[in-house]
Amino acid sequence: MALSRQMKLATDEIQEESPRKRRCIAEEENRLAEIEIVDHVRRGPPVTHQEILRKSGGTQLRDTPKPLLVTKWVDYSNKYGFGAQLSDGSVTVRFNDCSKIALSPGKSTVHYCDQVNNACQCRSSAVPTNLQAKFMLLTYFANYMDKHLLKGGDSKVTTSADQPSFPFVDIWFRTDITMVMYLSNGTMQVNFFNDHTKIVLIPGASDILLIYIDKQREGTSYLMSDISSQGCAPEMVERLRYCRRVLKKVWDLVEEESNC
Repeated sequence: MALSRQMKLATDEIQEESPRKRRCIAEEENRLAEIEIVDHVRRGPPVTHQEILRKSGGTQLRDTPKPLLVTKWVDYSNKYGFGAQLSDGSVTVRFNDCSKIALSPGKSTVHYCDQVNNACQCRSSAVPTNLQAKFMLLTYFANYMDKHLLKGGDSKVTTSADQPSFPFVDIWFRTDITMVMYLSNGTMQVNFFNDHTKIVLIPGASDILLIYIDKQREGTSYLMSDISSQGCAPEMVERLRYCRRVLKKVWDLVEEESNC
């Protein structure tokens, strides 16, 4: 497929993102609006953080693809930007100039989106000259995370290696107590610094999948409809209420970017 045709298809896809982001954020916020504390809630069987993408465990939505979590991240925004590795092995970087680039799990495909949402896709063996510098930075981020950060997830997952597109880290910010990462597919992940717990919200067509990774690095999955109707355990309620406040900030950032 010609590069110009690829760019048109990718741009059409990107132009649909802002309304979809708003719908995802609104739905996630609505689900978090009323949370009650109870001792028991229906949940899927526990799965470890390492296995959460490798085997079928916990509650999963029929209409939701295999969930993607951020397993590694590095903040180099003092010079270049923010990089993350996802649980399928793909790597994405959001640069300080608001452009974004991603490398597929199989390292064969590069997906790029510039500051005004013009997008293109190419083989990693044939990166255009104007993207060479950012592609080199992408490989730098990827190599750094491979060599220096703890491995999270199964590097043998290959189901997404040849997908035509894959998520960017669309929005990220650090607070005093968390790192917040919002992916372009609507997934939001909040990492809590003090105890290393994590909340991941993954939107589906009919419900939202929530993955909670506890202090022991064990993950359990829930449906937000169950939590909304039945409540949730005390250890989760404060974190979920915090996530609702975070979603308000994500919404503001999406609005800010869409008006640029």
